[in-house]
Amino acid sequence: MKITTAKEAVDTIESNSNVFIHSAAMTPTVLVNALTTYCKEDHISLIHIHTEGTAGYVSDIPSNFHVYSCFVGGNVRKQINTNGRANYIPVFLSEVGKVLSEGDKKVDTALLRV
Repeated sequence: MKITTAKEAVDTIESNSNVFIHSAAMTPTVLVNALTTYCKEDHISLIHIHTEGTAGYVSDIPSNFHVYSCFVGGNVRKQINTNGRANYIPVFLSEVGKVLSEGDKKVDTALLRV
């Protein structure tokens, strides 16, 4: 097992990547904060079902991110309703896995908390 810093972890994300963010109480806030602070790659799609806490990736969406949310919680609702770089994906919870593995949002990187 390799142990690394959050910055080193997000530095591996490449341009044009689809990045899944773990959901609800398991939202990896340290990795999400590192992502919004250090990731300068272009055209990063952030995909999540529902995240808890402050969603720094939507408050002032950096121009290199586009957010896709399968559930619109209070921390992303305003941006999805008003910002052209945040979208809602209408999908049944039972179909999310298929969207992430077979659809146009196939995941390249997953930010998880274990």
